Amino acid sequence: MEKIAIVEDDALLNRALTIALQKEGFAVLSAFNCQNGRKILGEQPDLLLLDIGLPDGDGIELCRYSTEKMEIPVLLLTAKDEEADIIHGFDAGCEDYIVKPFSTDILKRRIDVALRRKRGKNLFQSGSLQVDLDKKQLFVSGKQIKVTAKEYQLLEYFIQNRGQVLTKDALLQEIWDTEGTFVEENTLFVTIARLRKRIEKNPSEPVYLKTVYGIGYMFEDE
Repeated sequence: MEKIAIVEDDALLNRALTIALQKEGFAVLSAFNCQNGRKILGEQPDLLLLDIGLPDGDGIELCRYSTEKMEIPVLLLTAKDEEADIIHGFDAGCEDYIVKPFSTDILKRRIDVALRRKRGKNLFQSGSLQVDLDKKQLFVSGKQIKVTAKEYQLLEYFIQNRGQVLTKDALLQEIWDTEGTFVEENTLFVTIARLRKRIEKNPSEPVYLKTVYGIGYMFEDE
């Protein structure tokens, strides 16, 4: 379930937004000022609905904190409709700027657009392979493929370093030896083989997970 945070000091509007979003199936976190707004951002919501005029500070600063430090997208909700204010909001990193009063239906659609953008930022796709990096899920040709925790960690590390040759020692160190536990090279070989069976059309002629003989492996986009 996706979470939306609301920071709005108008109690009636805050409550109305909470009820409307809960009816749409969202989990809702609510605050009425900047101080508590920062606290609920610690719960990693997927989106922040933020009023600019808050009793204990400037919502624009909270917008910057949310987008730059927490990487949480922001929809600004405000009565300020001057061009300079709108530009100021976008310069602070907001995804959208919504002037009060607004339609709940329009707001819902703008929320959907913002969430689709966010999902896209954390989605890797190459050919028939798709990896949701937020939910840690793997799909091949639209079908979800179950993988072990180590298989997923290895795949994600390859994706993060795609196009680079990764040595066997580096992979063992990164995926298995994080707690100083010695692991034999055969463990890596077996995990690579299993991962190829899950993501490659022909594991013996891999498109993604390629062996660089004498060195290690490399992940390439299709």
